[in-house]
Amino acid sequence: MQSTKTLSQATKLVVNPKLAYRPAANTAQNNTQSWATVTAALAKGPQTYGQLQTLLATAHNHSPFVGYAVRRGWLITTK
Repeated sequence: MQSTKTLSQATKLVVNPKLAYRPAANTAQNNTQSWATVTAALAKGPQTYGQLQTLLATAHNHSPFVGYAVRRGWLITTK
């Protein structure tokens, strides 16, 4: 798991091609909706940590999901 404590709002993120999003069976439905929103945004290109948080805050009131996805390894920083 990657820590999000050192990520700045300007850090660019992409979907990790080596680790598929596989939530637990009891995962809240809003996680699935948030993941769909994030992947739709990232399909257009890398987005910053701050942009994704703002997007999810606006769309689903669920901005902490971005940090969760980074910690789980589903989102990674660009090189």
